[in-house]
Amino acid sequence: CTPTPIKSNVSGPVTITASVPNDNGANSGYGSGSFNNGSNGGTGFQPWVVAQTGGTGGSFSGSSDIGVAWGVWSGGGTSYAVRPFATPLSIGNTVNFSFDNGGVNSGNKVGIRLRNATGQTLTEFRFIGGATEYSIADGTGTTDTGFAFTNTGMSISIAYTAANTYSIAITKSGVVTLLNARSFSTAAGGQIPAEIEFFNQNAGNGSSFNVFMNNLSIGYP
Repeated sequence: CTPTPIKSNVSGPVTITASVPNDNGANSGYGSGSFNNGSNGGTGFQPWVVAQTGGTGGSFSGSSDIGVAWGVWSGGGTSYAVRPFATPLSIGNTVNFSFDNGGVNSGNKVGIRLRNATGQTLTEFRFIGGATEYSIADGTGTTDTGFAFTNTGMSISIAYTAANTYSIAITKSGVVTLLNARSFSTAAGGQIPAEIEFFNQNAGNGSSFNVFMNNLSIGYP
């Protein structure tokens, strides 16, 4: 068929700018290894909430298998870092990030959580020491993912697909493990994701047990 010409009344170049929330551990907000409560870099997020309960632990930014990343360590307690989104997610949004854990002592746990605006957990992706693969705990139940333990990092995307529903894709060396049609846990504060947390629940002493997160972004349809 004959192409149809399209005319425009715009006399100059048009620039469309979209601000996509994104941040990484090498940004200027985390200079000289600093990653603390109130740290803030990138764009489209609120400042980090970083804390530690029980035993010893802390936070830092440093080198990892996923680049210069945010890190938490623990020596007997739980260290965690929460990043509130500027606004809660809308259906169709995807949260993307890199995750890297070291060793995990038997019975202890590392992972990430999506939480609602009141801090209640909607889904938890985790590795429990002594297991052979990562698992998910959410409104659907507790499920082994089929993704085997690694201490060299991975990429994760969590897609908010419908009301109370999501999918998660875990990528390592070009191989994608996909879990569809998962349900968020029922929570008094609602089932809309509003923040992300990564945590180190007493994985073990020493740098080989550190937990890292990096390259955080939110995609839009």
